[in-house]
Amino acid sequence: AAIEPFDPVVTMLDTGGKRTEFAEAAVPALLGGTAVESGRGVGGATAISSEVNDQVLRVGSATLPVPSLLVRKEIGTAQGLVGMDLLRGTVLVVSADPSRPVLWLLSPSVGRPPGRGAS
Repeated sequence: AAIEPFDPVVTMLDTGGKRTEFAEAAVPALLGGTAVESGRGVGGATAISSEVNDQVLRVGSATLPVPSLLVRKEIGTAQGLVGMDLLRGTVLVVSADPSRPVLWLLSPSVGRPPGRGAS
């Protein structure tokens, strides 16, 4: 997945996350948004992220508006986390076999902001 106009990066569908977050390296021109508390680490330390409004997530030919994107310094093994703010109302297909893909069912027109077409 990618935040437009940046290149796609490894992205996790994070059903345990409330908000969509991308690492600074994945969206370098979006640095410097408003600092917000974005959660707590395993040890209880507060995590701080930058909040950037009105972005667009591209997944294949589908686009989804991201009203509020969190930008973190780093994110473990993936550079993007799609949280429940975007997953809510969509369908995930998951197998008990980890070698099988996870499918995220989206229509190519789901969430496309007015005036923005697929490229």
